[in-house]
Amino acid sequence: MDLHETLIALLTKLGVLEAKLDAKSARDDERLDQLEEQVKDHENRLRANEAKPGKKWEDVKMQVIIAIILAIISFALGRAGIE
Repeated sequence: MDLHETLIALLTKLGVLEAKLDAKSARDDERLDQLEEQVKDHENRLRANEAKPGKKWEDVKMQVIIAIILAIISFALGRAGIE
């Protein structure tokens, strides 16, 4: 095998290796995109879970305010003689 044939064989192998590397790189990019989406989804769910306790306290506060208003109205009606 002369130098010319050796160079052609090496360039052919290099081309094959480059094609395999490109395919692997494309798969890796796709997997990174999937992982990025999963991380975003987990962040969104985490933020939603972190907000839940605050929402519960808002609901409790509203119920307490309604109970106080109803007690005041009941007291006023009782004092006025309306039952």
